[in-house]
Amino acid sequence: PEIRIVVTGHSLGAANSILCATALATRLLEQFIGSISYASPLTGNVNWINYVNSLQNLSVWRFVHMTDLIPRSPPFEEYRHPGHTIQLDKKRCKIYYLHYGDEELVYTGVPESWKSDSFHEMYRSLQMHHLDSYTEYITDKCAANPDVYYNLEFMQP
Repeated sequence: PEIRIVVTGHSLGAANSILCATALATRLLEQFIGSISYASPLTGNVNWINYVNSLQNLSVWRFVHMTDLIPRSPPFEEYRHPGHTIQLDKKRCKIYYLHYGDEELVYTGVPESWKSDSFHEMYRSLQMHHLDSYTEYITDKCAANPDVYYNLEFMQP
């Protein structure tokens, strides 16, 4: 029987799920590994990100609720995100290819202001971090209005 392995987590558990999925993909080369995370902090430098993104049997999808502060932390320039970003915004859901985009494939990355936006209203940004806020978004918006909040296409210029 075909087995699917998907690792998931929220916050620090999300970062751990990405690390775990990467370790599994490195060891189980014939097995597809998925990582679906919510509110993951930044997990590594550019070398780490390039390595994670190069694994052909690994797919990383990270959900970020509006201006949640934790996915923009720690606030050091050398830290990066692997995989694709699913940005849960107020008016719609946006998907960013490998978080930073790909000029060759004509996909845009997150906006320049993405990292700094959450630092303007820190209290509100921390409220957005609660797992309940992710669950409410998915049930109240995505399930209720899938044409707007259930996007299947990467952002383009």
